[in-house]
Amino acid sequence: FRSAAASSQRHTSSVVMKKKEPAPPPKTEKELRAEAIAKAKAELAAAEAEKAAALAEKQAALNCEEWLKKVLDSQCGTIITKGKAMSAAIVTIEAEFTQAVEQFMLCNFEIMDIEQKQFADEFFKFRQRIKELERRLASILTQSFDDCDALVGKFKLLESFEGLLTREIIQDELEKKQVTLLEIYKQDLKIVGQIFQEGRVLVDKLDENSPISSNMPPISGAINWTTGLYERIKDPMERLQGLSQSLQDREEYKDVVKLFNSLRKNLDEFNASKIDEWERGELKSFTTSLRSEERRVGK
Repeated sequence: FRSAAASSQRHTSSVVMKKKEPAPPPKTEKELRAEAIAKAKAELAAAEAEKAAALAEKQAALNCEEWLKKVLDSQCGTIITKGKAMSAAIVTIEAEFTQAVEQFMLCNFEIMDIEQKQFADEFFKFRQRIKELERRLASILTQSFDDCDALVGKFKLLESFEGLLTREIIQDELEKKQVTLLEIYKQDLKIVGQIFQEGRVLVDKLDENSPISSNMPPISGAINWTTGLYERIKDPMERLQGLSQSLQDREEYKDVVKLFNSLRKNLDEFNASKIDEWERGELKSFTTSLRSEERRVGK
């Protein structure tokens, strides 16, 4: 009896062990929504972490202190610039010129004696020395001209050496640069003209993307915008008029003048039309107010 009972108990245990566990109940809509939200949050967190890592990498690449340190290390602790070297070269030229003048003035000879050749020889040496200094100065000017990115900077460079630009050697070297200056200014005039033509359409339509400042009325804002465009082209033109006559006699200069006058005329006509528009609006407003007042008094 005991043996049969034990066998029956083992059989029952094996049946219990082999019995499959019941399937989990289906998830409710609330649980599914919670899982979707959790998954979305996890993906968003991963994207934010990736974005933060990329930003940190970019900031590290643009770290000013590290960049400056690398520059200083590569240049033995000092920042090398062309401007400083060119300024030092000009100072050297000035010193050599002063020395050449002093040496020539120390020559002891009778300049009224036509039999003596000493004056002619010394003066020839002095002229050769001056020409050499002029060639060096012209080379520095052309390099500085090429290094100037802005149009105003190029004009200021020429104005800084205004008294020397008439020297033959320097003038020959800078002639090509002045033609380049005309071409740069001509391209700038075309850009301003394009900006004006595109902007005036938006201004007339009162478009939100118009170049008028958001804190200004339409009429005065439009006039302020065109005034800024004119100021952009006026200063270079005034500086060009102060350059050599040989440059002003070139066809390139005459083309630039024509383009400038045409653009200035368009700007002036636009401003005049806006002023007329303002006057018509004010007159209409005044007339309406006057009629309203007359009706009120008549009652």
